[in-house]
Amino acid sequence: MQFDKLTIRSQEALQEAQRVARDENQQEISPLHLMLAAMGQQDGVALPLKRAIQRSIQDPLALKVLEGEFREGDTVEVDVEGKGEFTFQKKS
Repeated sequence: MQFDKLTIRSQEALQEAQRVARDENQQEISPLHLMLAAMGQQDGVALPLKRAIQRSIQDPLALKVLEGEFREGDTVEVDVEGKGEFTFQKKS
């Protein structure tokens, strides 16, 4: 891959993905690192995905924490039911 042939935003995302991988003591960049980097870009292509995740998963899960259904330290499994609704279940 020729780094200089990438768009500026792509170069920035790749550099951020490298930083994320390095912070996690990982020697290679995974698709997850790239996705996290792209989602962190202001007005980036992944911003709509980030908003959808926040609206569909993070916000409802935060409400369940506030209601006492889940607590800090709990492991929560997120699943999707037939009609596209997310469900949250505490894992033992």
